[in-house]
Amino acid sequence: MTLPFNPATYEAKLDQCKRIIYKLARNFPHLEDDELYQEGKIVLYECMQTYEETRSAFSTYFYNKITFRFLDLHRQHIRHAKIGYLCTSTTDTYVPINSLDTIFNEDLHHLLTPNQLKWFDGHVIEGRTYKEIAARENTSIDAVKGWGRAAKSKLRTYLSIDN
Repeated sequence: MTLPFNPATYEAKLDQCKRIIYKLARNFPHLEDDELYQEGKIVLYECMQTYEETRSAFSTYFYNKITFRFLDLHRQHIRHAKIGYLCTSTTDTYVPINSLDTIFNEDLHHLLTPNQLKWFDGHVIEGRTYKEIAARENTSIDAVKGWGRAAKSKLRTYLSIDN
């Protein structure tokens, strides 16, 4: 249930929660303080909309939500830093060899079932989540996970990878 926005209530809650935002922001020194503060204000607004009094104290609810949001931002920052490092430190560029790509593509079509190919194309090639693939294929997320498990098993055997 979405509650109507009340600026006075929001400002009062923000005054109470500023200390939590700043305290948690100090745990992530490589992220911008202003960015974290703005993100904290957004989380506060979201918490005010979704908070249920019967479940926990508001401060506990807000603290957990903001902690996980900051952790998500931290993970995104690390991931982007790694990608940036790999892009700047790699001198070789990948140039696909069409004959090998064609052979691999043909082998995939013989190795994997049509549903496993849907998983491979959607998740590996296009980078879609299982939820997105399930919605596109009008099936359950568990079914897509099953396609992925079976495809990974076949690909490990095909590529002779121990992972």
